[in-house]
Amino acid sequence: MNTLNKIIQSDRLKDQLAGAQKTADFGGKLARIVDFVLPGSGLVLNVATALVSGAAQAALAASGKVNGSSELFDRDAYAGIYTATLHEAYLRAMVDVLDENDLGSVEAASVEDGLPSLADTAAELAYNRAQFGSFRQDQLFLLYERYLAQFLRLPQGKPEAMSGHEKLEAVRQAAIHNFDTSISKDGAGNWVFRLELRQDVRDVKELGHQILSEATHIKESVQRLAEAANNASFKAGQEPTKNDRNTLEKNQVSNSRNFIIGDNATLIVNQSDALGKPGTKLTSALSLIEQMPTDAIPDIASIPSHSRFDFESNPAFVGREDELIKMAKALKAGGALAVVPKLVTTGMGGIGKSQVAVEFVHRYGQFFAGGVYWMNMEAADLVPVEVLACGDAMGLTAILKELPEEKRIARVQKEWREAIPRLLIFDNCEDVHLYKKWVPISGGSRVLVTSRMQAWARKGPLPCLPIATLPREKSLALLFGLAPRLKEDKDVANAIAEFLGDLPLALHLAGNYLATFSMTQPAEYLEELDTADTGDFHPSLEGEDADGSPTKHDLSVGWTFAVSYLKLEEADPVDAIAIRILGCAVWFAHGVPIPKWLLLRCVEKEGVDGMSLQRGLNRLLELGLLQSTTSADTVQIHRLIAAFAKYQMQDPFVWEWVVNTLNQEAIKVNNSGDPRGLTTWVRHLIEITDQAIHEHEQSAALLASHLGCWLEMDGQYQRALPYYEQALAIDQKVFGEAHPDTATCFNNLGGLLHAMGDLKGARPYYAQALAIRRKMLGEIHPDTANSLNDLGVLLQAMGDLKGAVPYYKQALAINEKVLGERHPGTATILNNLGYLSQEIKDLKGAQSYYQQALAIRRKVLGEAHPDTATSLNNMGYLLQATGDLKEARPYYEQALAICRQMLGETHPDTACSLNNLGYLLHTMGDLKGAQPYYEQALAICQKVLGGVHLDTAGSLGNLGALLYEMGDRKGALQYCAQALAIRRQVLGEAHPDNSDSFHN
Repeated sequence: MNTLNKIIQSDRLKDQLAGAQKTADFGGKLARIVDFVLPGSGLVLNVATALVSGAAQAALAASGKVNGSSELFDRDAYAGIYTATLHEAYLRAMVDVLDENDLGSVEAASVEDGLPSLADTAAELAYNRAQFGSFRQDQLFLLYERYLAQFLRLPQGKPEAMSGHEKLEAVRQAAIHNFDTSISKDGAGNWVFRLELRQDVRDVKELGHQILSEATHIKESVQRLAEAANNASFKAGQEPTKNDRNTLEKNQVSNSRNFIIGDNATLIVNQSDALGKPGTKLTSALSLIEQMPTDAIPDIASIPSHSRFDFESNPAFVGREDELIKMAKALKAGGALAVVPKLVTTGMGGIGKSQVAVEFVHRYGQFFAGGVYWMNMEAADLVPVEVLACGDAMGLTAILKELPEEKRIARVQKEWREAIPRLLIFDNCEDVHLYKKWVPISGGSRVLVTSRMQAWARKGPLPCLPIATLPREKSLALLFGLAPRLKEDKDVANAIAEFLGDLPLALHLAGNYLATFSMTQPAEYLEELDTADTGDFHPSLEGEDADGSPTKHDLSVGWTFAVSYLKLEEADPVDAIAIRILGCAVWFAHGVPIPKWLLLRCVEKEGVDGMSLQRGLNRLLELGLLQSTTSADTVQIHRLIAAFAKYQMQDPFVWEWVVNTLNQEAIKVNNSGDPRGLTTWVRHLIEITDQAIHEHEQSAALLASHLGCWLEMDGQYQRALPYYEQALAIDQKVFGEAHPDTATCFNNLGGLLHAMGDLKGARPYYAQALAIRRKMLGEIHPDTANSLNDLGVLLQAMGDLKGAVPYYKQALAINEKVLGERHPGTATILNNLGYLSQEIKDLKGAQSYYQQALAIRRKVLGEAHPDTATSLNNMGYLLQATGDLKEARPYYEQALAICRQMLGETHPDTACSLNNLGYLLHTMGDLKGAQPYYEQALAICQKVLGGVHLDTAGSLGNLGALLYEMGDRKGALQYCAQALAIRRQVLGEAHPDNSDSFHN
């Protein structure tokens, strides 16, 4: 190359090479702006490719998609954009090579070449972009400012006396004028671009072919020049021989225009070698990147020797197959001159973002012929040092050492904008502005970013790949690879992975620790982890005995989190809110999506507006202290971050905020009767209730009561029982036996046991609740009425119909007096009275009660409410009892639809509706139609309520009776016998329902 440079710099050859330099410069500028002017346009990219690589790529483009594509050139849209693109590139080239102050020369050169004025060109660019890029008209002025920042050197008026703002305004006015004369709207209101005032489509087509022809000619000439130079026999510093001169003169490139050439740049003639390393052919390099597999992960292989990358492959690396494939797909996309493919990998500290990037390089770096260049972006002031080190690796040391630092950096960045595929890795980049400062906007480079910040897509926008914790099987594989003896006790290994939250850094440290200290048994280590002080992690997690990080990061889990946490400053308003939000988040279930509204509601009571709360939440996401999820409405927190932050903050008020918020929200859901409102965050209510039971007893009773109530409403009776028992035990201890809260706990337990079929067990709890309420609240109180009603329902279920009547009557009188006649509580007692009336064969009385209850529920609770479904079921049951089977069916069907929608497919109330519909069809003689309803109802009851429950017995009895009528007497006997056994066990031998089962 020294010999070739010597020839190029000789005065004798400068004029001969002017044409080649002009084309190369012209194409280079086109490449740098094409991704902004028209991202992804195949036509423009092919033409640009031919220009920029006026050596190797011209033939490829000409023989490929561009040559012979006249129909594409004939499209107005492509013609307009293509023309505007070439105009801008040519004008920018002239601005670069002409004297900065020679405004007249710039405009004269433009006119001489038959191009529009600068203002006209800018207008055309903006409106072409608007027309074909779907920009709104009010966005065009933003485009002007970005385009026209390059074109403020205008020969209008007295430019030397104009301010920058005045120059821009002059351009704006010219652009508006051009818009009025060249853009119109069609009948549909769409903007239409007319070409009459610009070059005709045929001229554009011809211009494209001329450029291709010129590029092909330059390619051939440049190749011959390079051959001659490389074969020259003289040494650097000597004059060429006569034969050398003859060879060069035969292959000279004519200069088609009198174009001014600057003295500050040396043309690298062989464009296919314009990439910083001898022998790297562009065609081969582009072909290599095309071979990069995106459906399978390649084996580890050497990367180009001129790379800046010194991380060894990690033999313990596991998993991440999907992530590596996604990275390959994202970074392979594009071409030599397309928009630079970029990808940001995001995730919390310790998740392994850098390790995944290292593995990607070892697997895929082989396909980047221009090399791999790793830069640590953590400290903004040190990034220039990182960039210059990349320049040294690229072989630019000799060129850079003679230049000042600013130009040295610019020279490296220029190399990044060349066509050859390079992989640039911006590790630990937490600042979008820093990223934008250094990322190349065009060329063949690919950019991979690793960052804790998860808001890139919002701030960029940029394509992001979240890196999550390892799947459990991969966590175990990592532990087994580091400490093989863990395979002997997989349960302990699984518990270790669970405790560490599947965080790769923590797993790496734990595995190393167990491998190093072979005398420590895994079970002992797990116990030490579990009993370690919350904020003082086990020594193994601080990396004290680890061999070193494969990616040269700090191996302390605590310090990894502290790096982010210490960036929060209490004096900063946004950070102060972020600290409060984090303080609340640590109490929620770890690794489980937290609804943003619920988390922020814990802090709302502090009087902070919604926008400030959102900023605080975003701050935590930026620092990686909270993690994004697949849903935009939720976030989550890792268990180790929660342990770290909980110890650091220790704010007693935060716990109260969380408990109060969850209690309030749980009350809303339970009062609504719709369990779906709590489904998305019940895991957090369980987590916080369990913490309260073990650590904050006074907070636990209400939480446990509300959680038990929701579980009961959701049909999870067995899970509800221990929470009701815990709430009762705490209230008895805190308030004593004679307290309204204790009475509520007694009543809740009675109701749950009743629902579970334990009628005898339920009665004493109901009785105690009623006694306390009568004493503490009085006879005329809704809670007293509630206890009376519940006892009436229980007595009715036990067969004591006469005993139930006075309880119902007393409860109804209280509610009508205290709550009113149109209250849901009143409707509940009316409904129960209707059911009792039906059982004693008072069908008219039953109809009156049912209709009143249904009317209240429809009006107050709405059509889609579980209580409304109960009333609909009862109305259907009554109509069926009166023989009006057709009228009964729509009631049953509406009730079933509501239960499925509100409660789900496996709820006891859904089973009840299924059973009712089956019984109706059975009565109507549709035995085959009834059977699937009975079977579904039985399956739900057995799964949710268990084998010893009256509802299960009812389903068994119904199926038995059906099978008997269908002729399957053996099957019928089996079901009926099971039903009778359950009823005898639950109700006792003397209950009247047993005679029905015995008769069946």
